[in-house]
Amino acid sequence: MFDLDSNFLIKSDFFALVLFIIYFSFALRWIFKSRLAWKHAVISAFFFSTGLFLMKRGFWLYLLTLKQSLLSNYGKAYTLVLAAVWIYLIMCFFFFIVALANELTSRRRALVAHSTKGYHGDSLEGELN
Repeated sequence: MFDLDSNFLIKSDFFALVLFIIYFSFALRWIFKSRLAWKHAVISAFFFSTGLFLMKRGFWLYLLTLKQSLLSNYGKAYTLVLAAVWIYLIMCFFFFIVALANELTSRRRALVAHSTKGYHGDSLEGELN
């Protein structure tokens, strides 16, 4: 029914997605110097990695539909244009995720500051949003 070879997991996007999530979780923790909770680092890394793979799929659709137009406008240098657009999109998306992680960190600090029992206290005072 399914044609699964021995390298199926290595070739799949799922394996790459898991590796990206692990890598960017550590990267976000390093960027924020451990002020970002692991939970929030994993959430941010998950959204970045998933968004990156969705952008990759959308970019391939863009390339399939507009390749002839790009080729006629830019000649063989159209790959440079595509590379510049791809790098720009990834940079914008990465800065969006860093902003999300920064917001999660500031909310965490606000909750800790309002806590009556310290960092791991059960009762929190103030608003939770």
